[in-house]
Amino acid sequence: MNNSPGIFMEIYQVINGCLVMEDTVASIYSYFMQLFPEEKAFWEDLYEDEKDHTSFLIESADKGNFDEMQAAEVGFSMPLLDRTQKFISNVMSRIKLSPVSLEDALNIALKIEETTVEAFTNELMACLSPADKNAFLNILMQEKSHVAKIKNTMIEKGFLKLA
Repeated sequence: MNNSPGIFMEIYQVINGCLVMEDTVASIYSYFMQLFPEEKAFWEDLYEDEKDHTSFLIESADKGNFDEMQAAEVGFSMPLLDRTQKFISNVMSRIKLSPVSLEDALNIALKIEETTVEAFTNELMACLSPADKNAFLNILMQEKSHVAKIKNTMIEKGFLKLA
């Protein structure tokens, strides 16, 4: 396998992009924690999980878990990653510029968790070795639990009806 610096750079650009997304999502949840103090514990759980994901990715990179991986093995491209980062950045800008209700915040969180972040988590997991996948399963389970937490809160608050 050709482990030239260019190949390392490509996969670590993807990993760094994922880190930026995780940090931005954590910032969104931190903002919601401040905006909705009565729901602080809910937002704090989501925030802490996103920070754990960042730590896991950094530790995995430090251990060299991504060294053998090539960016082409990951099912998304830098342009897709860039568009997703832009989407999440736009969400952050929008919520800071205009009023956001609790229902809006929950819908935003649900969209983030169901689409962008989880897709990238799943793609990275598919590329790891079986030993590394076991550790990564915890993140995947957290991502799935985020969707359930958000939907349960939406139901509890009357923003979502059971079908």
